[in-house]
Amino acid sequence: MNLSIAGAPGLTDEEFRILRDYIYRRSGMYFEDSKKFYLEHKLGGRLKELGSRSFSQYFMELQQSGGDTAEVQEIFNTVTTTETCFYRNAPQMQAFLNLVLPEVVGKKFSSGSRRMKIWSAGCSTGEEPYTLAMLVLEAAPSFPSDLRIEIMATDINRNAMSVAERGVYSARAAQRLPVEFKDRYMTPHGDGFRVNRDVRDMVNFRFFNLANGTRYINFGKMDVVFCRNVLIYFADAARKKAIEDLSRVLNPSSFLFVGYSENALMLSSRFSLVHYNGRPVCYKLASSKDSSHRRIRH
Repeated sequence: MNLSIAGAPGLTDEEFRILRDYIYRRSGMYFEDSKKFYLEHKLGGRLKELGSRSFSQYFMELQQSGGDTAEVQEIFNTVTTTETCFYRNAPQMQAFLNLVLPEVVGKKFSSGSRRMKIWSAGCSTGEEPYTLAMLVLEAAPSFPSDLRIEIMATDINRNAMSVAERGVYSARAAQRLPVEFKDRYMTPHGDGFRVNRDVRDMVNFRFFNLANGTRYINFGKMDVVFCRNVLIYFADAARKKAIEDLSRVLNPSSFLFVGYSENALMLSSRFSLVHYNGRPVCYKLASSKDSSHRRIRH
């Protein structure tokens, strides 16, 4: 099947390697050789729009501009995958509600802290952080009244975040969401739904490139991080660095959720695999007293 766009330049093998390596250096995302036609299809429309005669010309102009920030952002917006939905991977959502939230809140209460921070890293169009906000609201009656919960959501794709900030979604995007959640936290809007204001106000969206490790320290310590179906797009070196950066931003004994297909990539001895109802759901960062790799079952 020919994935190229009519009227757009073709992508040679050499041009593919040059662009692939450039994207990797800027974002950590790595496209295997089998993704050549994907990249050609995704960026072909941009070249046609700009009137570039070839990918070589496009890259040369990009280099001459000093790596123009706006055009690099166009690349990020174009090549990233934004497919997601509400309540994706129900066992993980149930574990977050019934296992992780009570444990983290209990520790906060015992330590005297009244602040809990959750990070949705690679939030795409916002379905994940809004789902987390709904689950927090479900559990809130059992929390100390003075507990403050902050949800930060980041992505490299600014177009996707614009969708997230609007909070308007198709019925298909919400089809996995329990009916009672739709009734409580969403309002019909055209053929779909809009997330209610109380849920939207819980989430702070901001641009962030996971490959930029120096900026992690600006976020402060997190209690729960969701970074699902993101690391699979990283090359090995960038993936290992991202996992290390995530471990540094987590409080001891805090939780990291990754996609099921990413479990095999989690080789750090600093994390223990957590099971809930017989299924692997997330990872727990070892406390300073326990750095051994083990499994936790609930």
